Amino acid sequence: MAHLHGNLAALTIRFLDIFALPIPEPDQRDDNATMLAWLRTLAATLPAARGVAALHDAMLAVMAFPSISAEDYGVLREPWAAVCLPSEFGLATILGEDTPAAQAILAEIHELPGRRLRLMAATRGQVSDAVWAPAMERLGAAGIASGYPFRARVLYWGCVNEVEDVLGEVPTDRAIVEAAHGMAAARLLTSRLDDETAAVLEGPYWRALG
Repeated sequence: MAHLHGNLAALTIRFLDIFALPIPEPDQRDDNATMLAWLRTLAATLPAARGVAALHDAMLAVMAFPSISAEDYGVLREPWAAVCLPSEFGLATILGEDTPAAQAILAEIHELPGRRLRLMAATRGQVSDAVWAPAMERLGAAGIASGYPFRARVLYWGCVNEVEDVLGEVPTDRAIVEAAHGMAAARLLTSRLDDETAAVLEGPYWRALG
């Protein structure tokens, strides 16, 4: 797992956030041993974490292979593979009929110049958390009402991937991701959001693009 150093915390926290599981304190996130054990520790007492832990182990095995032995690869991957493969599920299971639109939005973000993305940190900062947080709550409710409750969170981490790839930094500035995600989610759920909420979420993105 040595080649994952520096990224392990980010990968694990994405899983925890998507599945609404407890997240380590900031001062614990640089310790790879703590991050590797976190989901397993949760799974010992929290049933909701058990399936997530198996999925997380399988992901790490796939990322680490072939630098780990075939035996270790099999042990880490097997619990997930035995249940989930072959799978009829894909991105459309989470995003529904809006999958092509979501992919197009993420591709649009990926094509932005880095300097434009960095401007989003400033434009997102112009919106107070007292305004942003309620808008995000309404966005979450809209995602649930759409029938795809994980849609908004998965889209958020899709934006993280695109921003990190463009800027070449892991982790990247959260404010940039929030601005990109606000636009992406508002566009994807536009028919389920009121105009005021959509304007709050999209505003930082479009102001940065001038």
